[in-house]
Amino acid sequence: MKETLTPLAPGALHQCCDPAGFAFDTTDDLPDLHEIIGQERAFDAVRFGVGIRRDGYNLFVLGPGGLGKHSFVRDFLTRRAGEEERPPDWCYLNNFSQPHRPQAVKLPSGTGVKLRQDMEQLLEELRAVVPAAFESDEYRARLGEIDVAFKERQQAAFKELEAAAGKQGVALLQTPGGFAFGPVRDGEVIAPEDYEKLPAKEKSRIEAVVSVLQERLQKIIHQVPLWRRERRDKLKDLDREIGKGAIFHAIDAIKAEYAAFPELADYLEAVHQDVIAHVDHFRKPEEGLPAMANLPAAGFSFFQRYRV
Repeated sequence: MKETLTPLAPGALHQCCDPAGFAFDTTDDLPDLHEIIGQERAFDAVRFGVGIRRDGYNLFVLGPGGLGKHSFVRDFLTRRAGEEERPPDWCYLNNFSQPHRPQAVKLPSGTGVKLRQDMEQLLEELRAVVPAAFESDEYRARLGEIDVAFKERQQAAFKELEAAAGKQGVALLQTPGGFAFGPVRDGEVIAPEDYEKLPAKEKSRIEAVVSVLQERLQKIIHQVPLWRRERRDKLKDLDREIGKGAIFHAIDAIKAEYAAFPELADYLEAVHQDVIAHVDHFRKPEEGLPAMANLPAAGFSFFQRYRV
C-alpha cells in the first residue's frame, strides 16, 4: 500500500516558544542535566556496569565526538561516589629493615594525606632543630671536655715518661721523625761527639736505660690509637645523646597524634630510631627548607626514606 505524504506549510516547520512561559531567567538557574537526552539505555548500561562488584569488569563507552560521553560518565561516577562509603587510604611506608619491601598500611579515608603532610612537616622541623642543638653552648662545652680529656691523658703519659727519663739522666726529645732519647749533662743534651768520649761503662748504662725507656715509649705510642678510638666513641655517644634530645619532642608529638592507629606505632618508632642513627644528615642547616617532593637530588636520595 502506497503511503500518502501530507505536505507541510512553511509556518509549520518552526516551533515558536514564548519566553514568558519559562519559569527561569537564564539556563544557569536550571539544575544540571545528569544524562544524555535520548540515551536512556546508555544510562542504564553505565548504572549496571558500575553496580558490578567484581574485579575484571570495565566500562567501554563509544559514541560520536561531542556527545558528552566523558562528562556524563564522570558526573555519574562523582554522584555515585558521594552515595557510597568512602574507601580507606592505602599508604606505602618505608620498611627501614628491608627497604626493598615497603609496608602497605590501611588507614581511614583522609588519614593518609594528613600523615604525609605531618611527615613532611616533621622533616622540616628536624632539619631546623637538629643543627641548632649541635650549635648550642652545651654541645660545644661537652665536646671541649672530651677533647681536653684526650689531650691531657696523652700529655700525662709522655710527661710521666719524660720525668722517669730525667731521673736517670736521659731526656725525651721530639723530632720530625717522632721521639728519641738523649743523655743529659748539666741540663743539656750531650752532643754525639761528646757522647763517644764517655767511658764505656757509662755508655752501657745509658744504653740500658734508653732500652727500658724505649719499651715504655712504644707502649704509649701503641695506646694513642686506642685513646683516639675511645675519643671517637665518646664523640659518637655525645652526638647520639644530643641528637636524641633534639628530635624527642617533635617525634613524640607525631606519635601522640597517631596513637589511635596501632598499625603506625612500629613505623613511627622505626622513624625515630632511624633519625637517631642518621642524625648527621640533619646537622647541616638548610635555608628555605623545601618540601620532600621538591628536594634537590642530593638530599632527596636520602630524605625520601621518610616520605609517605
